[in-house]
Amino acid sequence: MTTSALEGFTETAFTHAGTTRPVFTAGTGPAVIVIHEMPGLTPLVAAFGRRVVDAGDGTFRPLTSAP
Repeated sequence: MTTSALEGFTETAFTHAGTTRPVFTAGTGPAVIVIHEMPGLTPLVAAFGRRVVDAGDGTFRPLTSAP
């Protein structure tokens, strides 16, 4: 995943049961949680999140495969 694919998204963190994962957020509308199918946030997943934001929704994309 290149940094440019995540340009415009804010990285935050979510911790549960002692494990912290990065979460990339954008937009201000109703929340849409985007879960990636393959390990990592690919440019295609980032592009989908951007389309969701462009439609007026907010996105939350956790990086579930982080070590």
